[in-house]
Amino acid sequence: MMNYVVIMGRLTADPELRQTADGIPYCNVTVAVERDHRKDAETKVDFIPVTSWRSTAEFISRNFVKGQMIAVHGSLRINTYEKDGEKRYITSVNADKLFFAGGAKGRIAQEIPPESSGETENFDLSEYEEILANEDVPF
Repeated sequence: MMNYVVIMGRLTADPELRQTADGIPYCNVTVAVERDHRKDAETKVDFIPVTSWRSTAEFISRNFVKGQMIAVHGSLRINTYEKDGEKRYITSVNADKLFFAGGAKGRIAQEIPPESSGETENFDLSEYEEILANEDVPF
């Protein structure tokens, strides 16, 4: 059997590192993932809860902020609980690996200063065109 999930989208809030009563670090975030859509249709977005544990949780809390693109590899978890005598379900992704997946909207560009190396400071980028994630690739 296989339970493997891969999603890519933007974080809806800054990650906040927490700890269980036993001191195990964890982090709950929500990833906004656009559904595949036709060009003439309205874009729909799914908001997918993601939980990471231990060093993965520490990694996301240190390196990601709201609006940043992230790729998540993990497994689907369905937890149940009862409220007012009614059984309820919570579906989420349990993250095994997290990856940087592109640029960010908003403040991330200001919070993470570009790295500078003496070799590339004088490199001319004027002949290159930036392709944003939401644009079609020109080939």
